[in-house]
Amino acid sequence: MSRQESDWAYLVDETGNGWLHLPDTAKGKHAPLQDMDAPARAVYAIPAYDLVSFPQWIKSKDPEIISQVVDVEVEKLGVKIEKGTGRLVDWQAVEENGAETLVHSVAIPWNLPDSSRIKTNWTGFIPQHALFKPPANAVALWKEGPRWVAGYGRNGGWVHVQNMGQDPTFSHVAKDTSLTAIEFAAKGYIQAPEQIVVWADWDSEIHQALQQEFNIPVAFEKKPVPDFDLAGDWKFEPHQISETKLKKKSRKQNATFLAVFISLLIFLLIAGFLHIKWVERENAALLTKIKENTPEMETIQAAVDKWEVMAPAVDPQRSPIEILHRISTLIPDKGFRIASFEIENSNKVIVRGEASAMSIGIQLKGAIEKEPSLANYIWTIKQPKKKVDLFTLEAIGSLPELPEQ
Repeated sequence: MSRQESDWAYLVDETGNGWLHLPDTAKGKHAPLQDMDAPARAVYAIPAYDLVSFPQWIKSKDPEIISQVVDVEVEKLGVKIEKGTGRLVDWQAVEENGAETLVHSVAIPWNLPDSSRIKTNWTGFIPQHALFKPPANAVALWKEGPRWVAGYGRNGGWVHVQNMGQDPTFSHVAKDTSLTAIEFAAKGYIQAPEQIVVWADWDSEIHQALQQEFNIPVAFEKKPVPDFDLAGDWKFEPHQISETKLKKKSRKQNATFLAVFISLLIFLLIAGFLHIKWVERENAALLTKIKENTPEMETIQAAVDKWEVMAPAVDPQRSPIEILHRISTLIPDKGFRIASFEIENSNKVIVRGEASAMSIGIQLKGAIEKEPSLANYIWTIKQPKKKVDLFTLEAIGSLPELPEQ
């Protein structure tokens, strides 16, 4: 998205939604949002409460592979993305470490209400937090309307933003922000924060709540001016916007395409008839080859079936004893015990245990997910849950299904 495409942006600050004049912000001025009629062209800044954000280390630098992994993670998180002509999931690379890439992913699981209600030509859709640079070695907090937002950065870029809601006492906001920071530091998404930066005026209640949860310096600063040069190359377009554009384009092209369509239809009918005849001949030849190769295919399939039966006993990647040993080496000396260890259908591992503290459970969760010797499994590990005086942890690892030959 190029800022030069429009002089206006629609976004939300602590006062609510409004229009921002971009030439003013380009000069570094703090320009207030304006309540006015919609301009002819504008950029839409997506607030935190209208998106789902998550960080992820991905073992690839290939953009196509990263996109596929991000789509899988969206499904695992249970985010329902409607099918359509638009684009509702995108990501930005934050840092590379060897063959791994730290990715900040954003999904829009619903239609943005204002984007269809306001009659303007939207020239781009970008996450609103991308207009600000994250403070170094810090967790940032700011308000979008009445809602608090927590932002976590690394290497000069955002890795995650979270809509924290509105709490009159601020205690829940501070606690949730702290727990997320602990989890992200354990997973290597962020460095342990050295301070908390609140983009707001000084507030003693907020200061006290954050000091109590983090026990690190808390700074109150004026929110920076939105900088569209920081926005990055986000590519979002809600379905209803994309469909409207396609309908307009289609109406203009219908008259031109009508004559061409009739000519092509006649040509395709003839070509289709000839193709069917050719396919029939090819199918007959293919069926003959299949019949000839059936005995060899049955022999190969029998060998594959025998291997599937023997694999758990001879393959160290699937041996229950070997897997239990690898997991046991990750358990801290104190504070955690394995309650149960199960193998289902020779391709699923279920480990349940109890930790004496939340941090121990989170530490083990991160260790299992990062352990190279367990990388053949796709791990699903939920946050530890408190049970009386302990925290229960369940880790489920599944071997990917081999594609059918």
